[in-house]
Amino acid sequence: YWTGVKAGALQEGIARSRALLQNAVRLEVVAGRTADEAVALVRLTNLTGHKLPTGFPEGRRIWISIVGKDADGRTTFVSGSYDEPTGRIREDPQLKVYEARPATSPHLASALGLPSGHSFLSAFNDTILFDNRIPPRGYRTDAFRSRKAEPVGYHYDDDQYWDETRYVMPLSTRTVEVRVLYQQVSGEFIEFLRDENQNNPYDWNQWGEKVYTTWQRYGGPVLMAQQTVLVSTRSPQLPPFSDFDAP
Repeated sequence: YWTGVKAGALQEGIARSRALLQNAVRLEVVAGRTADEAVALVRLTNLTGHKLPTGFPEGRRIWISIVGKDADGRTTFVSGSYDEPTGRIREDPQLKVYEARPATSPHLASALGLPSGHSFLSAFNDTILFDNRIPPRGYRTDAFRSRKAEPVGYHYDDDQYWDETRYVMPLSTRTVEVRVLYQQVSGEFIEFLRDENQNNPYDWNQWGEKVYTTWQRYGGPVLMAQQTVLVSTRSPQLPPFSDFDAP
Protein backbone atom coordinates (compact mmCIF):
# COMPACT_ATOMS: atom_id res chain seq x y z
CA TYR A 1 0.00 0.00 0.00
CA TRP A 2 2.98 2.32 0.35
CA THR A 3 5.41 3.69 -2.20
CA GLY A 4 9.17 3.93 -1.78
CA VAL A 5 9.56 0.72 0.24
CA LYS A 6 12.58 -1.53 -0.23
CA ALA A 7 11.06 -4.72 -1.63
CA GLY A 8 14.35 -6.60 -1.28
CA ALA A 9 14.52 -5.86 2.42
CA LEU A 10 10.95 -7.06 2.89
CA GLN A 11 11.76 -10.32 1.06
CA GLU A 12 14.81 -10.82 3.27
CA GLY A 13 12.60 -10.38 6.32
CA ILE A 14 10.18 -12.98 4.98
CA ALA A 15 13.02 -15.44 4.34
CA ARG A 16 14.39 -14.97 7.87
CA SER A 17 10.93 -15.46 9.36
CA ARG A 18 10.45 -18.71 7.46
CA ALA A 19 13.89 -19.94 8.55
CA LEU A 20 13.02 -19.11 12.16
CA LEU A 21 9.81 -21.15 11.91
CA GLN A 22 11.59 -24.11 10.31
CA ASN A 23 14.16 -24.12 13.13
CA ALA A 24 11.53 -23.78 15.87
CA VAL A 25 10.39 -27.40 16.01
CA ARG A 26 11.80 -30.91 15.78
CA LEU A 27 9.44 -33.47 14.22
CA GLU A 28 9.68 -37.22 14.87
CA VAL A 29 7.24 -39.78 13.41
CA VAL A 30 6.93 -43.55 13.69
CA ALA A 31 4.09 -45.74 12.40
CA GLY A 32 3.19 -49.39 12.83
CA ARG A 33 0.37 -51.88 13.21
CA THR A 34 -1.55 -53.52 15.98
CA ALA A 35 -3.98 -56.40 15.49
CA ASP A 36 -6.70 -54.37 13.81
CA GLU A 37 -5.41 -50.85 13.13
CA ALA A 38 -2.48 -48.76 11.98
CA VAL A 39 -1.04 -46.30 14.49
CA ALA A 40 1.19 -43.25 14.02
CA LEU A 41 3.04 -41.55 16.86
CA VAL A 42 4.09 -37.93 16.38
CA ARG A 43 6.46 -36.01 18.64
CA LEU A 44 7.00 -32.26 18.40
CA THR A 45 9.88 -30.73 20.34
CA ASN A 46 10.01 -27.02 21.07
CA LEU A 47 13.42 -25.63 20.09
CA THR A 48 12.62 -22.02 20.97
CA GLY A 49 12.98 -20.12 24.23
CA HIS A 50 9.24 -19.47 24.48
CA LYS A 51 5.99 -21.37 24.23
CA LEU A 52 5.34 -22.89 20.82
CA PRO A 53 3.69 -20.99 19.22
CA THR A 54 4.51 -17.77 21.03
CA GLY A 55 3.45 -14.19 20.47
CA PHE A 56 0.05 -12.49 20.25
CA PRO A 57 -2.31 -15.40 21.02
CA GLU A 58 -5.54 -14.40 19.25
CA GLY A 59 -5.76 -16.31 15.98
CA ARG A 60 -2.20 -17.70 16.14
CA ARG A 61 -1.79 -21.47 16.01
CA ILE A 62 0.24 -24.49 15.00
CA TRP A 63 -1.33 -27.80 14.03
CA ILE A 64 -0.50 -31.28 12.79
CA SER A 65 -1.73 -32.26 9.34
CA ILE A 66 -1.51 -36.00 8.75
CA VAL A 67 -2.49 -38.11 5.72
CA GLY A 68 -2.45 -41.92 5.53
CA LYS A 69 -2.41 -43.81 2.22
CA ASP A 70 -2.72 -47.46 1.24
CA ALA A 71 -0.41 -49.47 -1.03
CA ASP A 72 -2.14 -48.08 -4.14
CA GLY A 73 -1.81 -44.47 -3.02
CA ARG A 74 -5.44 -44.07 -2.03
CA THR A 75 -6.12 -41.88 0.99
CA THR A 76 -7.21 -43.87 4.04
CA PHE A 77 -6.97 -41.25 6.76
CA VAL A 78 -6.88 -37.46 7.09
CA SER A 79 -6.56 -35.22 10.13
CA GLY A 80 -5.82 -31.52 10.29
CA SER A 81 -6.73 -30.59 6.71
CA TYR A 82 -7.08 -26.88 5.92
CA ASP A 83 -9.90 -25.27 3.93
CA GLU A 84 -8.32 -22.42 1.98
CA PRO A 85 -11.50 -20.46 1.05
CA THR A 86 -12.73 -20.18 4.65
CA GLY A 87 -9.40 -20.26 6.47
CA ARG A 88 -10.73 -23.00 8.75
CA ILE A 89 -9.08 -26.20 9.88
CA ARG A 90 -11.55 -28.99 9.21
CA GLU A 91 -12.68 -30.50 12.49
CA ASP A 92 -12.03 -34.20 13.05
CA PRO A 93 -11.96 -36.41 16.17
CA GLN A 94 -8.14 -36.67 16.23
CA LEU A 95 -7.27 -33.07 15.36
CA LYS A 96 -4.30 -31.59 17.28
CA VAL A 97 -3.97 -27.79 17.35
CA TYR A 98 -1.56 -25.90 19.62
CA GLU A 99 -3.07 -22.57 20.64
CA ALA A 100 -4.29 -20.33 23.46
CA ARG A 101 -7.89 -19.21 23.79
CA PRO A 102 -8.17 -15.96 25.76
CA ALA A 103 -11.47 -14.93 27.29
CA THR A 104 -13.29 -12.28 29.27
CA SER A 105 -14.14 -13.47 32.77
CA PRO A 106 -17.75 -13.21 34.03
CA HIS A 107 -16.67 -10.63 36.64
CA LEU A 108 -15.03 -8.29 34.11
CA ALA A 109 -17.72 -8.91 31.49
CA SER A 110 -20.39 -7.86 33.98
CA ALA A 111 -18.54 -4.63 34.74
CA LEU A 112 -18.10 -3.84 31.05
CA GLY A 113 -21.53 -4.92 29.89
CA LEU A 114 -20.03 -7.51 27.56
CA PRO A 115 -20.66 -11.25 27.16
CA SER A 116 -18.22 -13.50 29.00
CA GLY A 117 -16.24 -16.34 27.44
CA HIS A 118 -13.86 -16.71 24.52
CA SER A 119 -13.27 -13.37 22.83
CA PHE A 120 -11.06 -11.70 20.24
CA LEU A 121 -11.37 -8.38 22.08
CA SER A 122 -7.83 -8.60 23.42
CA ALA A 123 -8.05 -5.39 25.46
CA PHE A 124 -10.84 -6.94 27.56
CA ASN A 125 -9.46 -10.48 27.89
CA ASP A 126 -8.34 -11.20 31.44
CA THR A 127 -8.30 -15.01 31.55
CA ILE A 128 -7.35 -18.08 29.54
CA LEU A 129 -9.85 -20.84 28.74
CA PHE A 130 -7.33 -23.18 27.12
CA ASP A 131 -3.58 -23.16 26.46
CA ASN A 132 -1.77 -26.28 25.23
CA ARG A 133 1.19 -24.49 23.66
CA ILE A 134 4.36 -26.53 24.13
CA PRO A 135 6.51 -25.13 26.96
CA PRO A 136 10.15 -24.14 26.47
CA ARG A 137 13.16 -25.95 27.87
CA GLY A 138 13.40 -25.41 31.62
CA TYR A 139 9.62 -25.50 32.14
CA ARG A 140 8.45 -25.72 35.75
CA THR A 141 4.74 -25.87 36.54
CA ASP A 142 4.95 -23.87 39.77
CA ALA A 143 7.13 -21.16 38.21
CA PHE A 144 4.78 -20.74 35.27
CA ARG A 145 1.72 -20.78 37.53
CA SER A 146 3.19 -18.03 39.71
CA ARG A 147 3.21 -15.84 36.58
CA LYS A 148 -0.19 -17.05 35.35
CA ALA A 149 1.47 -18.63 32.34
CA GLU A 150 0.85 -22.32 33.03
CA PRO A 151 -0.93 -24.64 30.54
CA VAL A 152 -4.72 -24.61 30.85
CA GLY A 153 -6.78 -27.69 30.05
CA TYR A 154 -3.62 -29.59 29.15
CA HIS A 155 -0.72 -31.10 31.10
CA TYR A 156 3.04 -31.01 30.70
CA ASP A 157 5.43 -32.50 33.25
CA ASP A 158 8.23 -30.41 34.70
CA ASP A 159 11.14 -30.21 32.22
CA GLN A 160 8.89 -31.37 29.37
CA TYR A 161 9.32 -29.24 26.26
CA TRP A 162 7.81 -31.68 23.77
CA ASP A 163 4.43 -33.26 23.09
CA GLU A 164 3.39 -36.61 21.65
CA THR A 165 0.18 -37.43 19.75
CA ARG A 166 -1.22 -40.84 18.81
CA TYR A 167 -3.23 -41.28 15.61
CA VAL A 168 -5.34 -44.38 14.90
CA MET A 169 -5.86 -45.20 11.20
CA PRO A 170 -7.34 -48.04 9.11
CA LEU A 171 -5.24 -51.20 8.97
CA SER A 172 -4.81 -50.79 5.19
CA THR A 173 -2.65 -47.67 5.70
CA ARG A 174 0.88 -48.17 4.37
CA THR A 175 2.43 -44.68 4.39
CA VAL A 176 1.93 -41.69 6.65
CA GLU A 177 2.76 -38.09 5.73
CA VAL A 178 2.95 -35.58 8.58
CA ARG A 179 3.23 -31.81 8.23
CA VAL A 180 3.51 -29.20 10.97
CA LEU A 181 1.76 -25.98 9.92
CA TYR A 182 1.87 -22.48 11.39
CA GLN A 183 -0.67 -19.73 10.85
CA GLN A 184 -0.23 -16.25 12.26
CA VAL A 185 -3.86 -15.18 11.74
CA SER A 186 -6.80 -17.61 11.62
CA GLY A 187 -9.84 -17.18 9.42
CA GLU A 188 -12.01 -16.61 12.49
CA PHE A 189 -9.80 -13.78 13.75
CA ILE A 190 -9.40 -12.00 10.41
CA GLU A 191 -13.17 -12.07 9.89
CA PHE A 192 -13.62 -10.60 13.36
CA LEU A 193 -11.24 -7.74 12.52
CA ARG A 194 -13.04 -7.09 9.24
CA ASP A 195 -16.56 -7.25 10.65
CA GLU A 196 -15.83 -5.18 13.77
CA ASN A 197 -14.41 -2.45 11.55
CA GLN A 198 -17.61 -1.91 9.59
CA ASN A 199 -19.00 1.65 9.87
CA ASN A 200 -15.87 2.78 11.69
CA PRO A 201 -15.69 6.59 11.24
CA TYR A 202 -11.95 6.57 11.98
CA ASP A 203 -11.09 4.05 9.27
CA TRP A 204 -10.08 6.55 6.60
CA ASN A 205 -8.77 3.91 4.20
CA GLN A 206 -11.04 0.87 4.71
CA TRP A 207 -8.21 -0.99 6.39
CA GLY A 208 -10.47 -3.72 7.77
CA GLU A 209 -11.48 -4.85 4.30
CA LYS A 210 -8.00 -4.36 2.84
CA VAL A 211 -6.33 -6.41 5.55
CA TYR A 212 -8.90 -9.16 4.99
CA THR A 213 -8.28 -9.13 1.23
CA THR A 214 -4.53 -9.32 1.77
CA TRP A 215 -5.00 -12.21 4.21
CA GLN A 216 -7.00 -14.09 1.54
CA ARG A 217 -3.98 -13.91 -0.75
CA TYR A 218 -1.14 -14.44 1.71
CA GLY A 219 -2.58 -15.56 5.05
CA GLY A 220 -2.51 -19.33 4.58
CA PRO A 221 -0.43 -21.68 6.74
CA VAL A 222 3.36 -21.91 6.52
CA LEU A 223 5.11 -25.28 6.53
CA MET A 224 7.41 -25.72 9.53
CA ALA A 225 8.38 -29.39 9.15
CA GLN A 226 7.30 -32.52 7.31
CA GLN A 227 8.09 -36.21 7.27
CA THR A 228 6.80 -39.30 5.45
CA VAL A 229 7.22 -42.77 6.98
CA LEU A 230 6.27 -46.33 6.09
CA VAL A 231 3.91 -48.22 8.38
CA SER A 232 5.89 -51.00 10.05
CA THR A 233 4.45 -54.47 10.68
CA ARG A 234 5.26 -53.99 14.37
CA SER A 235 3.59 -51.88 17.02
CA PRO A 236 5.05 -48.34 16.85
CA GLN A 237 7.19 -46.89 19.60
CA LEU A 238 8.93 -43.53 19.65
CA PRO A 239 12.54 -43.70 20.86
CA PRO A 240 13.11 -42.42 24.40
CA PHE A 241 13.37 -38.66 24.42
CA SER A 242 16.97 -37.50 24.46
CA ASP A 243 18.23 -33.97 24.91
CA PHE A 244 20.20 -32.39 22.09
CA ASP A 245 21.79 -29.14 21.04
CA ALA A 246 19.24 -26.67 19.72
CA PRO A 247 20.11 -24.80 16.50
